[in-house]
Amino acid sequence: MISLRKTPRLKSLVCLLLCIPALFSFKAADKQYRETIDLSGRWQFAPDEQNSHIGQKLAAPTFTDSILLPGTTDTNHKGRKNDTRTTMHLNRNYVYEGPAWYRKEVVIPANWKNRSISLFMERTKPAKVWIDGQFAGESMLLESPQEYDLSRLLTPGRHIITLCVDNNAKRTPYGGVHMYSERYPDQLERCYRSLLSGSIGNRSESPIYKSLPTLKTRKQFAGVKLNRAPKSGNLSLDLFISKEENGKPEALPPAGFTMKSDSILTVTYNFSDISLWDEYHQPLYKINAVVSDGKQADNRTATFGMRKFATRGTQFTINGRTTFLRGKHDGCVFPLTGYPPMDTTGWMRVFRIAKSYGINHYRFHTWCPPEAAFTAADHLGIYLQPELPFWGGLDADSTATMLTKEGIALLKSYANHPSFVMFGMGNEIWSGHERVKKVLTTLKQSDSRPLYSEGSNNNIGYAPSIDEEDYHVAARTPFAHDSILTHIRLIHAFLRLKRWWHPQHRFTFDAN
Repeated sequence: MISLRKTPRLKSLVCLLLCIPALFSFKAADKQYRETIDLSGRWQFAPDEQNSHIGQKLAAPTFTDSILLPGTTDTNHKGRKNDTRTTMHLNRNYVYEGPAWYRKEVVIPANWKNRSISLFMERTKPAKVWIDGQFAGESMLLESPQEYDLSRLLTPGRHIITLCVDNNAKRTPYGGVHMYSERYPDQLERCYRSLLSGSIGNRSESPIYKSLPTLKTRKQFAGVKLNRAPKSGNLSLDLFISKEENGKPEALPPAGFTMKSDSILTVTYNFSDISLWDEYHQPLYKINAVVSDGKQADNRTATFGMRKFATRGTQFTINGRTTFLRGKHDGCVFPLTGYPPMDTTGWMRVFRIAKSYGINHYRFHTWCPPEAAFTAADHLGIYLQPELPFWGGLDADSTATMLTKEGIALLKSYANHPSFVMFGMGNEIWSGHERVKKVLTTLKQSDSRPLYSEGSNNNIGYAPSIDEEDYHVAARTPFAHDSILTHIRLIHAFLRLKRWWHPQHRFTFDAN
């Protein structure tokens, strides 16, 4: 969805901290103070493969074409018709690489005056934004939603939004990760060729609830962090919670609070009963938090589950019970569209098929799915491990900085989902491990809820575990020399390759 949203200048909930259901009062549980203008549909479009118009000063090309959004350049038949076919990877029907421009007129209602308005884009590539020719910002985020505060520029009346999205792989240092490249056999064009979805409105950080810290306690905390709290006076915090399990909704007792204005409002709530989430049972709670200063009000809603995914010795546990991960590698292979489903219905179909084969765990190889995937996994009980978009040697501080920003944004956007239980730093990271360790440590400090791994199959062989990671994903067990006896990855263990990697993806086998 592409849309415009407003929020009161109170600009309230940025993130609901700590934990869970809390407190409510007299207002209707479904009360909404935010408004949305849907921007999906036809946008003006201009290709710019020669990169002749990029810069903060708007010098957009002439718009002589149009495109349907949400969508991609492939689905809109933009770019060169691809008549070339190869057996080395899946084949795109249309090829476009480089900057592409999008433009649309929007009308801001009069009652949006002095409101907070922001642009939100999920599943796009490096982008720049202009409002009426004025530069509004840029973002390099790939896996996480890009957000732009447009409050100063979008006053009531007509405005022109101009976007430039650049899918050139040279724009990032990540290389051929599954988030970006079509070079590998299990990859095709992703949803990065153009703006796929987004919304405009005040979309502050997603609410954050801690997982159940211990199964013995029934006391939880709820906190609301304000972007811009009034300097003085009182604020009311009203929280409404419902629980849904097996399709049956249940309203929990509401509660309301009045307190002095502060940047973080914290309250305590004691549960009489807590339903725990896992692969067999998926009770989900929904909260609507309303903050008011008596003149203006704002609200945020969020869905979450109560669970504790942890380790005990050499095993994983869910809510204190040992669990076994029956996992699947996912390389973002969606050949009919070239991009993953962007709605919950599409991901429900994917996960139901996987679950019918006994799969309860997904590893997303060097990519992270959209929020719709986490929502579907929440409802079906699938344990997810997204990864940072990195594959290779982390040999530059600048790349490590970009990955850190990507990881923090990803956690803020998706870690509230109970299905987000594990987080990997990348695939086959063969150098720069000290930088990887720093990225991992920073992310754990930012959000300690998921379990963290230094990477999957690091060194493309044996790499020792480190203290900072919660679990270790290895290609082989420790041994003094290369031997099939130590290989636990099937391509190593059973093919007995002399030369298992070749630029043409061909293999030479041991005659024995």
